Amino acid sequence: MKHANVTERDRKFLLDYTMSALTGIVKRFIEGGLKEDPAYLAEMTDAVMRYHIRQSLELLREMRQGIRGRGPERGKRE
Repeated sequence: MKHANVTERDRKFLLDYTMSALTGIVKRFIEGGLKEDPAYLAEMTDAVMRYHIRQSLELLREMRQGIRGRGPERGKRE
């Protein structure tokens, strides 16, 4: 799937957002707040992240093309 209409700014935001989620999961695991098996956590994280990134890129592409509502430009700072 090509996402030519997704800006570098959007990609950076998505990367930052995703890394924050992953960091939070790892931190909770290390601190003992997640008791699940590491293999289960890895499998679930992989599944959720694959879906999340794919769907987010598609949504951003649609927003940039005017297919869905107002795009992320409304949050743009000058």
